[in-house]
Amino acid sequence: MGRQQAIKQVQSAALRKFAELDLSPIGAFLVPNFGATQLAHWANRKFDANFDPSIFVGAGTTEEAADKLIAKALELYRNREIAYPVDFLIESTNAAMQQDPAAALAQFCVFVKARYGLEWDAASLPSQDPTELRRLLIERASSVSAEDLAKRAQACLARGRDADSIAQWFAEECLVRISESEQDDAKENPEEFVRAKLADLVRLELTQFERWVLMSILDNAWKDNLHSMDQIRDSIGFRAFSQKDPRIEFKRESARTFREMQETIRDRVTDIAFRGRLAPPTPRPAPRPQAIAAGAPGATSAGMLQSSATSAATMPAPTAAAPALATESPVDPSTISVVGRNEPCPCGSGLKYRQCHGKKPDA
Repeated sequence: MGRQQAIKQVQSAALRKFAELDLSPIGAFLVPNFGATQLAHWANRKFDANFDPSIFVGAGTTEEAADKLIAKALELYRNREIAYPVDFLIESTNAAMQQDPAAALAQFCVFVKARYGLEWDAASLPSQDPTELRRLLIERASSVSAEDLAKRAQACLARGRDADSIAQWFAEECLVRISESEQDDAKENPEEFVRAKLADLVRLELTQFERWVLMSILDNAWKDNLHSMDQIRDSIGFRAFSQKDPRIEFKRESARTFREMQETIRDRVTDIAFRGRLAPPTPRPAPRPQAIAAGAPGATSAGMLQSSATSAATMPAPTAAAPALATESPVDPSTISVVGRNEPCPCGSGLKYRQCHGKKPDA
């Protein structure tokens, strides 16, 4: 076989091999605007939104696509700042109505007046549909302008510019308590403090949720970082075998783990900040009063048994580490054949045997 014949034979074999390959999975990468579609899908999962791939179609560079994504994310976040407090209010009211509907609606109207300035009455709400009420509240919250906040700030300062007067106004008009540190800020610059506080009230529930998320993620991430630092410290000495200074390597690895921790925090916070929400506390149902016939035999006992059963049902279950209660008579230490001096005393006192029933009498 000559050289040319060998080349032709190899080429024909290669063509047959390529013809047998299934290249259909590659088709997903050959569709028009594949990158824009995948970026939109990622953004929808990340921010719980509905991004249109056409937003990123005209982006010529990565930086341009990132700018468009950030602008859209900021718009979603502004909408969340408005909608989250409204959703939390409606969910809390629905949960409270399971126990006392009248009180829940009255509290709902009081909150709506304090937060959004709407004169709603529990007996004559604009609608009985929670979806319609949500729409009205979001519309009202969206229409709050800087001029409205300035008018409320002037009304607060008209009551008095001292910290006590400001705290009293916020407690009465906004149903918010001013902390001691905030009172110190109010003393230094009352006007600036009142304006900032009123602006923060618009997204108070979201701020509390984000604070809880950030503290939880920071706590876990910092613990993981400390664990990684311990592992690096235990193994960094082996870098000396590679003619590397362990101290320099420890600083380099520490900086790397710290950067990884920051990236982890950013990823986890953004995963939850746009999609998560705090569930409102569920009110505990009030115990039903039981009618007990006067003079009926055993009525008092039955009532006490029912009360005991109810109390036992509401008590939390003991943990595995809690000592079990003795159901029999105490163990007689004299029946134990051999007990170590440093072992727990069989009587159940919790002391060592040498300090309890094994204690030697004083001479």
